[in-house]
Amino acid sequence: MQNKPLSFQPLEYAYFTIAIFNLLAVFIQYQPLIFATKPLLMCLLGLYFHQTTAPKKWNFAFFITAGLGASIFGDTFLLGSSDGYFTAGLLSFLIAHLCYFVGFSQYKSTKQGLLWTQYWWIAPFMLFWFTMNYLLWNKTGDLRLPVLIYSAVITAMSIGVVHLQGKTAAKLLLLGVLCFVVSDSFIAFSKFMPELGISHAPFIIMFTYIIGQYGIAKGAIKVIENSVIE
Repeated sequence: MQNKPLSFQPLEYAYFTIAIFNLLAVFIQYQPLIFATKPLLMCLLGLYFHQTTAPKKWNFAFFITAGLGASIFGDTFLLGSSDGYFTAGLLSFLIAHLCYFVGFSQYKSTKQGLLWTQYWWIAPFMLFWFTMNYLLWNKTGDLRLPVLIYSAVITAMSIGVVHLQGKTAAKLLLLGVLCFVVSDSFIAFSKFMPELGISHAPFIIMFTYIIGQYGIAKGAIKVIENSVIE
């Protein structure tokens, strides 16, 4: 089977257009444009994904759509500056990651998941989880438990998409998840360890987030298309 080349639809062009304006606004820290563009990103990507996959009626697609929907709330809450807004954003993205994890597990195939034969792939992700929480342990205060849970869920999601590699060609999906994890990691370090002074951290966070979410959506579409062909 030969994979189809990537093709772009009008909603994808709209997504990247808004993304460019958002990244520019983040780079120069122009708040009105950030507030105007950030909530639109997942609205456009979610609508594109839903229109493309709705006829398939897959549980896999349903949970990816739900994850993109939860991300809209996460983006909106994280525009706030208080710990309350941060916690609400954290909860929204926790739901998004859970939706993605469940979606990955809903993929049906006669092939074995990768971790059944190469279980050592779990090790680097567990090392990531341990290292992240070790570094943040004395920094998170009242948010320690939510951060522990959140980091465990994104680790599980990452392991889930690696496991999926054994069932179908999902490299773009894997790339999207890893970019999303990078974005979340920069958020954590920027909030809880500002002394690191990460240069242009907000720009890096949004850039990897925009690429990550697109990779998840487009990668999931490719997985569904390839599965229909099979």
